[in-house]
Amino acid sequence: MKLTYWFTLILLVGCASTPHSNTGFYETYKQYQSTVQDDYESATELITDRFMEVYNKEKLKTEPDRFFPYLEHFPTVVMNEEDVFESQDESSGCLTVVGTDNEGEPASISIQFVKAQGLWLMNAFEIGYYERRDWLPSEVVCPEVL
Repeated sequence: MKLTYWFTLILLVGCASTPHSNTGFYETYKQYQSTVQDDYESATELITDRFMEVYNKEKLKTEPDRFFPYLEHFPTVVMNEEDVFESQDESSGCLTVVGTDNEGEPASISIQFVKAQGLWLMNAFEIGYYERRDWLPSEVVCPEVL
């Protein structure tokens, strides 16, 4: 009986600490997050051409801080992830990651994805900072496309 209890407890703790993604959006976000700090140009391959064109693709690749600084820094907004929300249809979907920033303040990142050339690419971003924890999103938020 004790063995079953501990095994169940281990499974519950393991599942609770790892966000789960049914769509793959969270995995793309994590890939961008791990790549952007070391290889910004490769990370931009996870972003739609439409988005890059709006913000001048070549300038974004060579001078990201001058033209659109939060693309390089947004993966560090939610340092302690608490929850992940997703939605998807045939051609688009959204991901919202909620938690706290590096100072322990409530924050969220929402990303819209679109299917382009058979891949799910990031198309719009929204960062939220909140004064109170109860203002954090409790469901997926789809950012407006510029």
